Amino acid sequence: MLPATRTSSTPLVFLCAEDDDLELVALVHCARAHGLESEVVPGVERCDDPLVQAFRMFKQSLFVVIESPHLGPARVEEARALFERGRTPTQHLMSTPLDLTAPEKVLERIRRRLERRDDP
Repeated sequence: MLPATRTSSTPLVFLCAEDDDLELVALVHCARAHGLESEVVPGVERCDDPLVQAFRMFKQSLFVVIESPHLGPARVEEARALFERGRTPTQHLMSTPLDLTAPEKVLERIRRRLERRDDP
């Protein structure tokens, strides 16, 4: 799951359903090709533990919840509520649909959010 030795400065943390983690490979490669360090935290559709662990571990990050048939709007809202209860000023969260046909478009939305992440 999450590497124990990873520092807390990872800019992008993709939160996804267990069944979607392999689908994110193209998006992660795209992000890394643009110089964005990325991590993937799967299994967030089932319980809060992976979310809580990620929110504690990555203190200066943009968390990107990947919406899919396996991770629907209700669970995305639950993740958002959990995030808001314990977030720090250097943590931000957004959601985006899983779009395997256009990783560049997804990355562009993420890059725009990263540019605003110092905004309140």
